[in-house]
Amino acid sequence: MKKLLLVVAFAAVGTIAFAQKPTTGNITVEIGLSSILGTPVSANNPAGVPLGVLKGRYFMSDNMAIRGSFGVGMGSTTTTAGFQETVDKTTGFTLGAGIEKHLSGTSKLSPYLGAEVGFGIASGTQEITNFGGIAGNKQTTTGGGTTNIRLNAMLGADYWIVERVYVGAELGMTLFGTSTVADTETETTVGGVSEKVTVTGNSNSSFGIAPAALGMVRIGLMF
Repeated sequence: MKKLLLVVAFAAVGTIAFAQKPTTGNITVEIGLSSILGTPVSANNPAGVPLGVLKGRYFMSDNMAIRGSFGVGMGSTTTTAGFQETVDKTTGFTLGAGIEKHLSGTSKLSPYLGAEVGFGIASGTQEITNFGGIAGNKQTTTGGGTTNIRLNAMLGADYWIVERVYVGAELGMTLFGTSTVADTETETTVGGVSEKVTVTGNSNSSFGIAPAALGMVRIGLMF
């Protein structure tokens, strides 16, 4: 009986030690939570919206995979200064499609290089009650939504912790990005009198290299 238990134990350890990496035809599905380590304002996510990202990959060969991703998130922050209260709300989503070239690595570590084209929308609102510390005053800001398109180069790695389960990290560098910011409207009510101010939006494009997807924690499964 003891020998049987030892055989089973060694088999389990061996399975963990030699967790199999993907091969041709395999599919992986993962979730990444950028909000765990904080979400930077970037070309990927101009409003700094905490995003949960779902990504799928199909391995066309042992070392080449195509990928698609979808991210969505929202956040709300309330701050109080004396009698005045400010509520900031943000929402956003991203879509991405790309390709990965996996390097040899080790039996459990799979580093890769890649490229991805992405599209994202982010927007937010701000509402201040008792504006200026005076009861009944109010200020509301809406609009200003940002739409962006980007081309990223990526460096990442998967680490297979057990059979068909991995964790990973990825650093994205934006090579090209273009964004459009919608008009922003601010309505301020003081002493029962309201006034609206509109700030015209803008659009811009940029070339170069800038950090993008920082702080992403990933965990995935292989099918």
